[in-house]
Amino acid sequence: MRNVVVVGAGPAGLAAAIHARRAGAEVVLVDQNPQCGAKLLATGGGHCNVANLRPPEEWPPLFGRRGRFIAPALAFLPLESLRRWFENLGEPLVAQDGFHLFPESRSAKRVRDALRREAEFLGVGILLSSRCERVLVEDGAAVGIGLATGGALRGRVILATGGKSYPATGSDWSGCRIAERLGHTVAPPTPGLVGLRTGSIDSGLAGVILPNARVSFKAKGRREESGEGELLFTHTGVSGPAVLDLSATVCQNIPAALAIRWSAGMDAGVWRGVFDGARAGSCFTKSVRNSRERVRTAAARISGMPTASGPAVRTADVTLRDGNADAARYS
Repeated sequence: MRNVVVVGAGPAGLAAAIHARRAGAEVVLVDQNPQCGAKLLATGGGHCNVANLRPPEEWPPLFGRRGRFIAPALAFLPLESLRRWFENLGEPLVAQDGFHLFPESRSAKRVRDALRREAEFLGVGILLSSRCERVLVEDGAAVGIGLATGGALRGRVILATGGKSYPATGSDWSGCRIAERLGHTVAPPTPGLVGLRTGSIDSGLAGVILPNARVSFKAKGRREESGEGELLFTHTGVSGPAVLDLSATVCQNIPAALAIRWSAGMDAGVWRGVFDGARAGSCFTKSVRNSRERVRTAAARISGMPTASGPAVRTADVTLRDGNADAARYS
């Protein structure tokens, strides 16, 4: 019987361990954190946005220049298979908005616990607070891992350590450094699904939400791309689904311009009536009548995109236009 060592106990590592064990291997799952799925707990604001209903052929372009890399994984586990898999774990997925798939429980913790429970039920050994320092190689083949404590685990090796998006949860690029030492080519990381940090946008707008904004992105030599959804002004810039969906493309094409239309599909006349009819104490907060003037004229320079090693030094222009918007704060 083969032995398999899985490094990284996030959702990818847990799923790999489960599948390897079902295939008959003896499996040990190793993670440097004191718990499994630390980053998983933060997904979807704690609700765990697992997937969406986008057709598989539309996914690769969203991941930039190397997006085709994910195509084999999408082909191996189609969306319906993924939904059945989670249903069998006791966490069926639902698309309450008709597009985004969340667990019916709306709980990232329950999803994490279901994955760990299945792994333990199958007999996967789980070794936490244990850092992998290197992959052991004999005759050109991986035969195990060396631990920071000086110990070793023997077996085929699966690296599922993630990138460098959230070092505090364990995504600190350590697995990619190990892969590089083995001779693999690792593509430089590009920020994606991140908010944009700006230099001069009015910080007094922090917390103001445009529930249905349209964000357009244009860079030299590229056709304009756009998306719609919730946009959030933060203390350092802009975020929310409308921005996150475009952020990877923006990061790869700086300098670029973003144009933010306050509300997709609604003209100035409609919103003038909404603002004029807004009552004190309603969901329109931060003195919306004043906010709309400030947002209308706000402009910013993106000073960099957040990465684990610090902000990028390149810049991009952000333009905010069309000042009749649905600015609201959610309590």
